[in-house]
Amino acid sequence: MSWDVLLLDLPDDIASAQDIPADHSPRPLGRRHEVLAAIGRAEPATDLSDPTWGDLAGPTWSIELGIGSDDPVDSVMLHVRGSGDDVLTSVFRLAGALD
Repeated sequence: MSWDVLLLDLPDDIASAQDIPADHSPRPLGRRHEVLAAIGRAEPATDLSDPTWGDLAGPTWSIELGIGSDDPVDSVMLHVRGSGDDVLTSVFRLAGALD
């Protein structure tokens, strides 16, 4: 199984994609070095040797982090592959670290 998660800044009252205003422009998640540091603190096993594309592996799953080359970083795309509910812990930990 695979699925994607887009991490970006949204207003607190957004409950679904349909609630995002058409003219919404999310604020950046932070400067590149801040975002990479936050990811490293949240999930120290993340391979960030390529600062535009990270990798994190669990026992039955993997997450590729599409960070991109922009500075500041506007969003991070998580490409989740595999199975196991424990991957959700990492997804939520990464989301929390990026506020």
